[in-house]
Amino acid sequence: MRKTLTVTILAAALAGFATAAEMKVAPTTSKIEFIGTKTGGRHTGGFKEFTGSVAMPGADLTGATITIEIATASIYTDTPKLTNHLKSGDFFDINKHPKATFKSTAIKAAPGANDVTHEITGDLTLHGVTKAITVPVKATADDKSVTIEGKITIKQGDFGMTYWRGKLNNDVPVTFVVKAAK
Repeated sequence: MRKTLTVTILAAALAGFATAAEMKVAPTTSKIEFIGTKTGGRHTGGFKEFTGSVAMPGADLTGATITIEIATASIYTDTPKLTNHLKSGDFFDINKHPKATFKSTAIKAAPGANDVTHEITGDLTLHGVTKAITVPVKATADDKSVTIEGKITIKQGDFGMTYWRGKLNNDVPVTFVVKAAK
């Protein structure tokens, strides 16, 4: 009886995965941007190249799995000299860490301020360091597409980026819009 129950539960779980529609992130309509600050100044930037998918059963985001892969060499800022410096070993070290990744581990409905509809928890790997993060997002979805918008503050030091500690603000606000479709 126990073996039959285990097989039934496993089959039901696998059936759920089989029916999840995988939607590809559309980089042309999605964006990942940040603002870096220091005493007396600030710079804006982002990433031009990233891929990802949202595997979602029906129109319910809470059952989804989200993966994003960012090409760190695609970083850009409002200052070419800064862009080159961010690619160096002082920051992203693009030769050693050519990609940053995010993979969701849990998604829950969490209506809140600023049109927040969900909280997405997952593992962010940046500069070779993986940390669990939770991001409040506004999500709209149907069975053919999903749009996820959010903002999170990343602490550079948590990911081993400690260049100019005390002169650069450790907190870096990151905003994103991820659009995916079948």
